[in-house]
Amino acid sequence: MAAWRSGSRQQRWWHKELLAWLAKCNTKVRVSLEATGIYSLDLALALDGEASIELAVLNPKLVNRFCADASPLETDAADAVV
Repeated sequence: MAAWRSGSRQQRWWHKELLAWLAKCNTKVRVSLEATGIYSLDLALALDGEASIELAVLNPKLVNRFCADASPLETDAADAVV
């Protein structure tokens, strides 16, 4: 596990749970998340510290534009596919 130690105790617990769940894949994993300032920073740092995780932090405006072009209906289900 990474030497990352930021965020609250609860955040660190959830991040460790996520890292453990991703480790079960036994292969390199790609994770994409939207850059939301301080809300995504701790998670991005936790994920970036793992050699088995390929991390992409995306510009929310570009994601929104891509989604608008890809799907006329904006729903959580449609966003999950993107």
